[in-house]
Amino acid sequence: FEPMLQIGSSTATSANRLIDGSANFTGNGVVAGDLVYNVTDDTYATVANVDSATQLTLNKDVFTVSENYIVFSSDEPIIEAGTITTAGNPFTDSNANFSAVQVGDILHNNTTNQDAYVTNVNSATQLTLNQPIVALNDRYVIMQPRILFAYERGGDIYGRVIRLRDGSDYQGLGEIDICTAAGTQSNVHVVERGFRGSFNGGAFVVYESSDGDIYAKLVDGDGVVPGGTGLGTSIGSGTIIDVISESWDMFYVLYRSGTDIYLRSINNALGVNWTRTFANAEDAAMMLSPGYFITVAYSMGSQVFVQQFDWNNIVTMAASTVVGVAPYAYYSDLSITASPGTNGAIVSWIDERYFASLGFVVMAQAVDAAGTRLWNANPAGADYDGILIGIPGTWETADVSLKALFYNDGGGPWGGLFLWFDYRNGIADIYYDTKSN
Repeated sequence: FEPMLQIGSSTATSANRLIDGSANFTGNGVVAGDLVYNVTDDTYATVANVDSATQLTLNKDVFTVSENYIVFSSDEPIIEAGTITTAGNPFTDSNANFSAVQVGDILHNNTTNQDAYVTNVNSATQLTLNQPIVALNDRYVIMQPRILFAYERGGDIYGRVIRLRDGSDYQGLGEIDICTAAGTQSNVHVVERGFRGSFNGGAFVVYESSDGDIYAKLVDGDGVVPGGTGLGTSIGSGTIIDVISESWDMFYVLYRSGTDIYLRSINNALGVNWTRTFANAEDAAMMLSPGYFITVAYSMGSQVFVQQFDWNNIVTMAASTVVGVAPYAYYSDLSITASPGTNGAIVSWIDERYFASLGFVVMAQAVDAAGTRLWNANPAGADYDGILIGIPGTWETADVSLKALFYNDGGGPWGGLFLWFDYRNGIADIYYDTKSN
């Protein structure tokens, strides 16, 4: 933290206050979110409010009379700061006040230069992180989370790093140039870099270029593009279908090239780990399953299949049929979502098997971890080629759109939540339905 804005000694005491009759906090530019270090007690607090030139309101009570202090300017507003008094995960700082900390806030370990995020606020002095990165006597700060938005304009890729709590630009960066290379860039995707201890946040931006290749580049946690604004690293050729982060140290890109669809694992150095080919597949969707398995649903003609792999390219679910009807079943909008508790999947799609009488319909099927279909559309017999979810009321191909999610239906495995454009009222409404798993 720099620079030092004020050095002095407290001249009076009041709860959660720093009072120094000789200070000039306002004139020296102290603002909320700056860091206060009690040199005498070796404790920290953050500035909650600048009350006057001689008084600060702090997030906790750390001063008595005649204690020396330094006020540091922080380039990022600090929610809490301190020193670890009990290591582990959860960890404890007996001098902390975590009452203003929220799940998702970022903890930066100043001692080791590592980042993690808060998964639970256990108490006013104890937090649980997504990974154990703190040791006894490590010094840390907690900041609000931030997100990278990336977008295309005029054939170039730009971005903004936004603080999630207040919507402000991170460190006043404003718009950042991500790729301004020759040619036209499009179909931009953003995925998190992951929280492996040495990565310190950041995101990968993946996009297509008019030269036919798919490119990726890193934007670090400070909104800096280390490789400059050129094209980036080519990771394949074709049209991007989807990009998903593994949330640790790699990401997956699903793309179409020629008559085939490819699943490719990309490491943090933007090298290719491995590639899977779905020959002659026409459409595909993917998701990250519990246990960090990558599950892909893909269509061939009117049929739909699903297959799953682990991070090391080992098949954990053999290619399994979701829809076996041919012809006239699967039409478009293939969607896949997790079924937590099973390592299976819920697959949904727009179907045309009842087109003559009903138009397009929304259908779905669930599979377990072995790829076995679970939902029977005919309780008196056996029909596992999908159950009817909704009837959008349209025969027009341009009108159909579907999205599937999972939801907590009261216990694992969780069920499916399906949303689609519906025309039963003569206008494009959004309807939904659920299916318990």
